[in-house]
Amino acid sequence: MSVKNKRYYNSFRKISPLKFTEEERKDSTLSKDIEKIEKKYDKLNKKHSKIPKKKTAKINHYFDLNTGTNKVRLYFEETEKQKPNSKIYTNVKSIPKRFFRNKINNELSKYEKDNTALEATTTSEKIIETTSKHTKNTFHSHSLRQYKNFEKAEKETIKAEIDYIYKKDIKKIPQNIKILFLKCIKKGL
Repeated sequence: MSVKNKRYYNSFRKISPLKFTEEERKDSTLSKDIEKIEKKYDKLNKKHSKIPKKKTAKINHYFDLNTGTNKVRLYFEETEKQKPNSKIYTNVKSIPKRFFRNKINNELSKYEKDNTALEATTTSEKIIETTSKHTKNTFHSHSLRQYKNFEKAEKETIKAEIDYIYKKDIKKIPQNIKILFLKCIKKGL
């Protein structure tokens, strides 16, 4: 990936959270949904704070009027780490390695029956390869855990917001229109 195409994980919604009026908070039918949404926002903020960050050094050049000199100030800025590549990307990258490794193992397996030392080394090599593959997979899934948890929390907040907006809009619709709407849905119109 080139430097130009690197994207840092910033899925945190730029849309501000829903704002509730006093009337909506006092309403008994909507108050439970409002509490639920606020809990989801808190959970979302907590999950967002757990996304790994990295510190990058930044240089600030400025001119000091009192002394008449140029000054340089070094400071560290926290940015979110880049989300690790998917397994598909890493698997595609390692296809040539796997091809040559399999070819070598197939050549060695021809002579395995004659030489017991060769058989022992190839079996131990296979065990080492599988354990290294498992450790890579666990490390990769562990590094993605915070991102997945955040995405899950984000989906939950969106669902809670949709439920709230739906209930709020249904409350505005008069009763006879509701009945007509439900009849249309049942008939499939």
